[in-house]
Amino acid sequence: MPHGGPPLHCVVSMRAPALVMSALLGVACRGPSDPAAEPVCPSARPAAIVVESTVDKPTVQALLQREVEWRGARHPLALHPDGRLQVGRLEGRAEIPARVANEAAGQAWLRVISLGDDEHAEAILLSLPEGEGAQTPSRYQLFVAEGAELRRVFNGTLGTDATTELRSVGRGRMQYVEDGETACRRLGQPKEATRQAVTLGLDEAGQLVETVRVDASMSHPCDLHAG
Repeated sequence: MPHGGPPLHCVVSMRAPALVMSALLGVACRGPSDPAAEPVCPSARPAAIVVESTVDKPTVQALLQREVEWRGARHPLALHPDGRLQVGRLEGRAEIPARVANEAAGQAWLRVISLGDDEHAEAILLSLPEGEGAQTPSRYQLFVAEGAELRRVFNGTLGTDATTELRSVGRGRMQYVEDGETACRRLGQPKEATRQAVTLGLDEAGQLVETVRVDASMSHPCDLHAG
């Protein structure tokens, strides 16, 4: 066959491993007139390789993060600025006031509690300050595991200051004792008001609602600041 034939494309075969490198580097090879001869690839230039760097990418820090015991194993528990709540592979969404995301994360807390329910043995309790000041009331949010997600079953503010504590009392119930100011308002501002213990339980829709109120052995003077 005469020399000076048309260009030959590199063909990858077991016989010519050099052609594999040529193909990978994006080099156009021209073969000699003899098809059985090895093609010659002058001025082989490797193609540009783009590598994306992640070194300088900013990392969004969680508002609250800790390691907890969850379902018999240790897992990271985290609340993110966009409201995502994560423990292990489970994820839910919390309501976060703008002030908490910017200023008051130090007044917030997040923990795993024993709920004691047949279906939900454990739950995640989140407390966030509702307003300004150290004595602002807390907004409590309670989450239980359901399938592959964390479902919120309670979202509410209790009382008029930061002293009202929501706690588990077992069998799927939570309880708090109302503060003195709340008791005075409930009774129409008498001279003295008896505070009540309020029990919450899961209803048929799976939401935590008030079920029982009983008088506690505590009273509060409603005319304490009267002029």
